[in-house]
Amino acid sequence: MSADTFNASVYLIDRQVEAGLGGHLAVTGPAGSLTYAELAARTAKLASGFRASGVRPEERVLAPDVLPKTATGKIQRVVVREVVAQRLGKPEE
Repeated sequence: MSADTFNASVYLIDRQVEAGLGGHLAVTGPAGSLTYAELAARTAKLASGFRASGVRPEERVLAPDVLPKTATGKIQRVVVREVVAQRLGKPEE
């Protein structure tokens, strides 16, 4: 994967599922935990909803700021934004 075609969704989530690690823990927090497979399904569903609403790849979407106002929360917001934006560019699964 070159720098021109880097896709955070593929690198951080899909690659893990394809490697057989779909059942492994991907994220955890106060609301619960998700495996890589569950996270892949949720990001695909979110991107599908955005796509159905007319959002196209590279467009920005205003989302409620529900992640913590900490350094970790800032990183989480960046990752979520990148993953969803890149999922929008993937064909429907």
